[in-house]
Amino acid sequence: MEPIPDPVKEAETPEEKTPVIATVPRGDLEISPALDHFIEHAKLGAASYIQLAKQLEDDKLSDFALLAWERVLDSTQPNSEELSVAALANLRLRLEAPIWNADPENNIDIVLHLSVPEAVKKEVSGLVEQMTTEMRNASSYQIAPQILLTTAEQRPGFPPPPMAIWLSGTGKDAPETPKLTTPLIPALGTEQSLAPPELEAKVYSALYRSITSRLKQQTQLTPPADLTAGTSPRQALTSHITRLHWHKLAHTLNGDFKPKARKKDKEEDQEEQ
Repeated sequence: MEPIPDPVKEAETPEEKTPVIATVPRGDLEISPALDHFIEHAKLGAASYIQLAKQLEDDKLSDFALLAWERVLDSTQPNSEELSVAALANLRLRLEAPIWNADPENNIDIVLHLSVPEAVKKEVSGLVEQMTTEMRNASSYQIAPQILLTTAEQRPGFPPPPMAIWLSGTGKDAPETPKLTTPLIPALGTEQSLAPPELEAKVYSALYRSITSRLKQQTQLTPPADLTAGTSPRQALTSHITRLHWHKLAHTLNGDFKPKARKKDKEEDQEEQ
C-alpha cells in the first residue's frame, strides 16, 4: 500500500505592510510664516505634506495647513490622486484665508495682453474686469493686473485670426510669458463666435497654459499641473496655482521689483526711535 502524500500546503500570502509616511517637522507655529514655509522638507514627498496638512487642519491651524497643501502642488511630484486632493483643499482654504498682501504699495504690476478678432472683441471685453479680479484674488493681492486688449484684423480670403494671450512685466523690453494662441471663431467666412461659457473657458485655459509655461522655464518650483478634462481653467488659477507660484511668476516678469516696507514695520520703527 502506497503511503498517502501529505496535503499540499498553500503558500502563505505575506501581509502587506502599510508604507510608513515620513513626518514633516512642524517647527515653530507661533511665528508669521513665509510663502515658502515647509519647503525645506520637499524631499519627504507629497504624502508627507498631505499628512501634515490634515493634522494642522484638525488642530485648527488653517493658515499653516494651507501652506502644507500648497507645498504638495509646488514642491513635490504628486500622483493624480494626491494632486486632486491637494487642489480641492487648496481651493477650499484659499476662500477662507486672509489676503496675503494687504499693503497695496507692495503690489507687483503685471500686464495681461489679449489680441482678439474684431468679431469677438465685445464678448472678450466683457471678461476683462472679471479676469482682473480673478488674477488679483488668485495671487492673494500680490499682483495688480492691467489688461491690454487689442484687435486683429481679418484679411479677406484668410481664416479668422486666433486669439493671442500672454503676460508681461511693465516697462520697455519687460520679460513675457509665452504667447498662446487659440481660435475663437470656428470657421472661415462666419461671424459666429463661441457660446459665452466656451469662450470663457478658451480664454482662461490659454491664460493658464501661458502662466504654466513661464513657471516651467523660469523657476525650480513644480509647475502647475496640466489641466485635465472637467477641470475649470478659471478655478484652476486658484486651485492649481499656489500663492508662491504667483509670487515667483510676478518676480520673473519684474526682476527689479523691490517691495516697500510694510506700514506696520514703519510704525514699529518709529516707536523704537
